[in-house]
Amino acid sequence: MRLEREFHENPAALHVGCEESHVYFLPANREGRSMQTLLSGEWEFEWFENLRQVGGDGVPAFNELGRRTENGRITVPSCIQYAGFDLQQYTNTRYPFPYDPPYVPVDDPCGLYVRSFSLTDEEAALETYLEFEGVDSCFYVWINNTFAGYSQVSHATSEFHITPFVKAGENEIRVLVLKWCDGSYCEDQDKFRMTGIFRDVYLLHRPKKHLRDYVITTSFAEEDELAVSAKQGFICVTPEMAPFAASGKEEGSCGEDTAREIDVRLLNAEGMELGSAMLRDRETGCLTVEDAKLWSAEHPYLYTLILTVGDEVITEQVGIRTICVKDKVVLLNNRPVKFKGVNRHDSNPYTGYTVTVEDVETDMKLMKQHNVNAIRTSHYPNAPWFTKLCDRYGFYVISETDMESHGTNDAYCEHNHDLISVLAKDPMYEQEILDRMQRNVLRDRNRTSVVFWSMGNESGYGPNFINAAHWVKSVDTTRLLHYESQTWVPWQSQDMRDLDVCSRMYASPEWVKLYCENPENEKPFMQCEFCHAMGNGPGDLEDNYAQIYEYDNFLGAFVWEWCDHAIFAGKAEDGREKFLYGGDHGEFPHDGNFCMDGLVYPNRKPHTGLLELKNVARPFRLVSVDKEEGTITLSNKLDYTPANEYASAVVTLSCDGKKLWEKETDLPAILPHKEGILELALSEEERKALQERSGNRYLMITYKLKAKVAFLEKGHELGFDQVALHTQTAFEKVEAKGSLTAEETYDTITFKGEGFTYVFDRRKGLFTSLDKQGEVLEAPLGFEVFRAPTDNDRNVVWEWKKAGYDRMEMRAYEATLTMEGEIATLKVPVSFGAVYLQKLMRGTITYILNGQGDLGIAGELTVDPIFPYLPRFGLSMAVPACFDHVRYFGYGPQESYIDKRRASYVDLFESSVADQHEDYIKPQENGSHYGCTFAEAFSADRKIRVTGQAAFTFGASEYTVEELSSKAHNFELTKAGFTTLHFDPVMAGIGSNSCGPALPAKYQEKKEKITFALSIRID
Repeated sequence: MRLEREFHENPAALHVGCEESHVYFLPANREGRSMQTLLSGEWEFEWFENLRQVGGDGVPAFNELGRRTENGRITVPSCIQYAGFDLQQYTNTRYPFPYDPPYVPVDDPCGLYVRSFSLTDEEAALETYLEFEGVDSCFYVWINNTFAGYSQVSHATSEFHITPFVKAGENEIRVLVLKWCDGSYCEDQDKFRMTGIFRDVYLLHRPKKHLRDYVITTSFAEEDELAVSAKQGFICVTPEMAPFAASGKEEGSCGEDTAREIDVRLLNAEGMELGSAMLRDRETGCLTVEDAKLWSAEHPYLYTLILTVGDEVITEQVGIRTICVKDKVVLLNNRPVKFKGVNRHDSNPYTGYTVTVEDVETDMKLMKQHNVNAIRTSHYPNAPWFTKLCDRYGFYVISETDMESHGTNDAYCEHNHDLISVLAKDPMYEQEILDRMQRNVLRDRNRTSVVFWSMGNESGYGPNFINAAHWVKSVDTTRLLHYESQTWVPWQSQDMRDLDVCSRMYASPEWVKLYCENPENEKPFMQCEFCHAMGNGPGDLEDNYAQIYEYDNFLGAFVWEWCDHAIFAGKAEDGREKFLYGGDHGEFPHDGNFCMDGLVYPNRKPHTGLLELKNVARPFRLVSVDKEEGTITLSNKLDYTPANEYASAVVTLSCDGKKLWEKETDLPAILPHKEGILELALSEEERKALQERSGNRYLMITYKLKAKVAFLEKGHELGFDQVALHTQTAFEKVEAKGSLTAEETYDTITFKGEGFTYVFDRRKGLFTSLDKQGEVLEAPLGFEVFRAPTDNDRNVVWEWKKAGYDRMEMRAYEATLTMEGEIATLKVPVSFGAVYLQKLMRGTITYILNGQGDLGIAGELTVDPIFPYLPRFGLSMAVPACFDHVRYFGYGPQESYIDKRRASYVDLFESSVADQHEDYIKPQENGSHYGCTFAEAFSADRKIRVTGQAAFTFGASEYTVEELSSKAHNFELTKAGFTTLHFDPVMAGIGSNSCGPALPAKYQEKKEKITFALSIRID
């Protein structure tokens, strides 16, 4: 056969020789032995630059022109790029080839896989199917030198009936995998682009009379108040038998005696049989469950169905649940539900697309630990067994079709604002889009956890999607349908009636408010992507979750995204793993580190953003505290479980970082979505401490899991609330103490007192030396405006640099010294500006010094409003590296910012400077602590203490701002050799503007006046 442009450039030839799609299952015999022969393992392999090199007379052959692995073998499943072939390439939207659908480059790289397998006489007498669970992008198959078929759709299962091609004894399979095909225009997802047989390959040996497919649906009657159980549940099964094989072979052990009858048995989770039925082909049978337990993410109860045909047994687990929309609200089991979700790829930095059950369970464990209850499979169906795990462990799933044609939007064009919809409207791609939807639905439609179908991602809208939506609704009325790209085309009159929700990405809080409060909007709202978790972020989780809880018609949202995508590249000299991103492989095009946008690092270490999500999505929230009554009002954010059944609590009162008392208590029986009162059993002394108005007093309530559940042990911390009962400043005003002298020259003022000598540079307006029992400055004591840009600063940073913030200099116009008793006061009129630009700020910096070396620094500055908001403004100290430990009272222990501090709480914290560093793969601003009243850096024998008249943001780092700003990877960082301390009265929020909306004005430091007062004491 001629391979070039045979099938892989023909949208009318998507699956040649393939079986029709059906639900995913693995049969066994009555003794429980699997009828699967796994072909995963070592295969012979050869890599070709194009199809012309493949050679062979109708069957591809090894060719000396091709490139072999060192030993001519490759592991299946795996990605070709991890075996050293082709380049790793990360691109977000741009196609990695010229846009010319359905054609792909003539030099289309391909890999030839070859292996043999053996069939026993018993196996050869059965029907043999060859199964591929995932191959990117398309592949041709030969069995024993005979062409068996072709298939595409990378993340779908392809099945070939190969009985006519196999025999007892040795057999050979050849698979030619192409990097690109016409389907690649539909697989333009934001990810590394990899190639190969990346999921399992296996044979299924089945009797001639066997199930081809079966459909399971569930319903119930008279649910209880919490929708945890129902008086009766109904599990219905419709089996479909495979047609008799036409191979001419004799019947196997399961022949005519089956009479096309299917034995169906139903067991509960404890193994007790609840009912049975005998069904014929395409006959629906319903089994009734008395006192049925309903499935939800909080209570993932599963029943077991056993389907037997002759000697073949298929075991299926199923939960009883329903989902619908009523009065603009999504109801699961007839109760309102909230999705607290993440977007997840099948991704592993060491193996690429190839993931194991253990990999997925690692993800799911972390999700459960951090209060995630929903997953969107971005942007394709995950491994076929993935949703079985979601059934078991309790996750709501939006199962997304392997469809994204975002790259059409990058075509060169000046006026067409709907390029994104090119394939959505192209008749040539009508069947291809429908096929992708069908293969998703037909594979996973028996999975309880799948509550939504998604037609794909970022592919525009048009007749092809409308047709696919109609098909979905014609075959499955038990789930809802989502497709975000319909919101891209509001100027068009399109049929959207089959879409059950209005879905958006990264909608601003203002937009959400307008939608949810508009009575004309009949569909519930959902954010399929929000709070872009790139680098140091996201910073807008709390504001978004506040709206999720506020509006009944706001179903929930999915953080983009779960994990950083990267390629493991060995270890650095210091032992850190090296991870590479776009552009690190010499590829074009690429999108840099835009793939590093997860809540966890590639190796699944949590980002601080995941810790933030955990507490924002905590199951309970403190509403108010009545200090007089000793009560706490709580809100239960669970959907199906009373508070007292799920958690207990630990309540702690502290003052200035010292614990005054602590109480362990049960939670009251607060119903889901309701509020209730927790009464604290306090002694008179404890009540008095609660009411006292002195010091920094904080009440903290920590929620603890009451009983073990999947992945979580009893006592697991679910989250916390903290409320300030009384606060006060720690500011230490510089007062007259000790004996002080000042010696003035034209350029300097030298202050001397008890054990210290400080030198002030009159020209620069800065202290250049603070020598108290040794020098504590490695550079002049100065002010910083710029911060190492975070990924979420990637848009505004160009304005910051245009405004000169990264090269800002302070100009001192004069320095006037006044000595009053033992107090020296320096008033310095200053301005801040950058080369060739006007002044950013003008005002006065005032220094106050006493005879013990205590130094006060105050400022009153006026900011030119034409400039963009400030990244930061504050005092910067470079001190010797021996100051390697810090102590502070503020938000910790994690990094915290004005809009990213819910994982942190106010307390007295202490750590090494090294531990303050959050090691983002692309270096950036990190490790700061919001709301500090004092901070200290100390060495073995000295301490630097800074207090503020108002709270400030504190940071300590072994790296300079310049180093963090200039390096592309964390393993490239070089320590400064000193410690940099930051005391920032002004620090902008984090936000999620790497992809999300601009930082809200309330978190910008857009001020016309900046006033501050800090004091420094060196002991």
